Amino acid sequence: MINENTESSERTEPYVAFGELEDGGYVVQLEPEEMAVEVETDEYDREGRNLVEVIVKQKLGSDWLKTFSEEVVDRFDTDWESNEGHRERFARDWRLFTGELPVKEVPFKDCANINVPIMLENLSRVTFRAAGELFGDWSNVYSYVSSDPGTNEATESMTRHGNWQLRTGISDFKRQMHRATSLFFMAGDVTCHSYFDEVTRQNKHEILLPDEFVVPYNFVSTEPDYSDLPWYTRVLNWYPHQLEAKIGSWFGVEEVLEEAPPSWDENPESELLRTVNESAGVEEPEEGKSAPYKILHHEGWYKLPGQKRLRWLHAIVDYKTKAVLCLRVLERADWRDQTRYNHEKLELQEYMSAAQGHQSQVMQITQQHQGNIDQLSQLALSDPMRAQQMQEALPQLELPPEPQPPAWTMDGSTMPKPVRKSPVRMFAHGVLIEPLRGALGISYGRMQADFARAANLAFNQFSDQAHLSNIRSFIGSSDAEFDGPFEISPGKVNRLKNTTGVDLDKLVKAIDMGSANPQLVEVVKMVSEMAQNSMQAPSVLSGEAGKSGETYRGHASRVEQASKQLSVATSKLADFVTQILRNNAVLNSIFMEEEELFAISDKWGTGKLKLRREWYEQGYSIEIRSDLKYSSDTERVAQADELLALPQQIPQLQGNLSYIYAATVKALTVRGMHDMIRYLGPPPAVATTPLGLPPPAPPVDPNAAPPDPEGAKPEAPAGGPPAPPPLPSRGPANGAQPGR
Repeated sequence: MINENTESSERTEPYVAFGELEDGGYVVQLEPEEMAVEVETDEYDREGRNLVEVIVKQKLGSDWLKTFSEEVVDRFDTDWESNEGHRERFARDWRLFTGELPVKEVPFKDCANINVPIMLENLSRVTFRAAGELFGDWSNVYSYVSSDPGTNEATESMTRHGNWQLRTGISDFKRQMHRATSLFFMAGDVTCHSYFDEVTRQNKHEILLPDEFVVPYNFVSTEPDYSDLPWYTRVLNWYPHQLEAKIGSWFGVEEVLEEAPPSWDENPESELLRTVNESAGVEEPEEGKSAPYKILHHEGWYKLPGQKRLRWLHAIVDYKTKAVLCLRVLERADWRDQTRYNHEKLELQEYMSAAQGHQSQVMQITQQHQGNIDQLSQLALSDPMRAQQMQEALPQLELPPEPQPPAWTMDGSTMPKPVRKSPVRMFAHGVLIEPLRGALGISYGRMQADFARAANLAFNQFSDQAHLSNIRSFIGSSDAEFDGPFEISPGKVNRLKNTTGVDLDKLVKAIDMGSANPQLVEVVKMVSEMAQNSMQAPSVLSGEAGKSGETYRGHASRVEQASKQLSVATSKLADFVTQILRNNAVLNSIFMEEEELFAISDKWGTGKLKLRREWYEQGYSIEIRSDLKYSSDTERVAQADELLALPQQIPQLQGNLSYIYAATVKALTVRGMHDMIRYLGPPPAVATTPLGLPPPAPPVDPNAAPPDPEGAKPEAPAGGPPAPPPLPSRGPANGAQPGR
């Protein structure tokens, strides 16, 4: 903050950056007087602090906040308008996905309005298979991996705890991932926001729809956390009780609550919400009293008052009043640089300790040498000859070598460089088909919607024509007069007045509308086949029976080909889920206690699990357990059994206990019998020789004397070290049996 003791209470002119201090602070010059004040950067860099209270206390702080909030709202409005076409297209496609078609008008009113379920069938087919492949086993979705064997205990505990969070610790994680899978294949673009909910005290990972998150117009975005964008904004639709929970941590919440909430049709208006509700038969309320407050969660690069460089800031702004409720610097120490800093600090401590020990040793040697010289000086007075002899025998003064300073001090540094801070981004972004420009991915759903529209048009034309051909229409002369109203019903006879049978054909004539064109049905079949081929979703993925005369191998080959193409798309979805799991680890490293105990019951056992928060700060690699091959359980079991039976085909493996143990664990795992693994005991050491065979015997020197048959140790030669004991007798090399 600005040092108020050096400011003039009457000053209203803005201040500008003037210089930077060695400790990281900044000097600013006030106009027109030359009065410099310092901005303490610690006030900004304190982790998690709401800077609104700090800036409001500064001179002209309210004006800066007003300008800042207007810029945030203007950026959001621009981004919202630029993404309007994307939201409208998604709303139209959603109507088609749910089967809601426009109502038919005259002359086809009340006719059958048929929806060919191309979009629903193909999308649900790949969506459910992808979800089943990634999340088929919620006890074993992912694992933490480290190349350091010393961290096995930590990674195993984190893996069990992380999967427990996905199953139980995060109440809505399963539903959020199903939303993500559907949105991934339908819209081709999916975004997730990860944060810690202070009310429920659990991590949250919310999937955002196109009307909840907007990005600026840009050339391209390929980073999985949107780190290549200058800013982005999420729309929070919060009710009063949610805002009241932020009183005390956010600034000015009471003033916002005093304002009436906006109505449902005020900007930013959600066309997608209206579309989804209309499809479900839910009408928007006429009065807007039930509408939530519209809050902007904005992140971007900005300059704080008194600072010259851009910082990654997180702002909470009320859209209606433009009040800044919260402003934070989203930066955190990079764990890799923190490791470097800790290592260099330890090196410095070891060097200083070694330098002190060296100095003490030098002083001791110097004092001892000086004492010897003093003794010789006294002896020279009484016995010069003996003193001369002792002085010649006195060794020269030799000091121990000085300890080498750390390599990072070669540039003159006396302290390790401060830990570098990196922006914290808790958004994850996944795309189905990479866009060449822009940030929005390309989807299967958009193509399926176009196919569905073409199929619906053709099939409804066929249906409408059939409807007209089944209901005949008549043309009557004005001279035709019936005894009563004309009706068409079984057994009904309509009588004409003053008309003979000869004139009947002249007065009333039936109109034949013609039969429906069967080629339209062929068009529907052709479009359906094209839709399946366009997204690699053949009906064989839904369990379609084999073709006539098709062998099992041929049917399995078709399933494998379709699964391989689908596995590429699922791997991109897995990358998106991996980024969410990384964000979950970051939240654990911030909001967990220093050490916690969790009661966990899973396939690996039941009991309490100890976790340390610092484990999540290491940045371990995350590995999705699914192999993305879409293999059935029967195929996985068969493959594991083949590995288990391999020692019967290769006799050399029969003694390899480490291989047999690993194959047995694999066979039990694919069968879902994780509880049986603990009965195998601890794993044996991994074999270090080929196939686990014993090492070959050393070559025997034919000129060497045979060993003593009684096993006595040979006598050691005179003047030399004792002879080694005799070698034990060995069988043939490589463990082969005699005679084989």
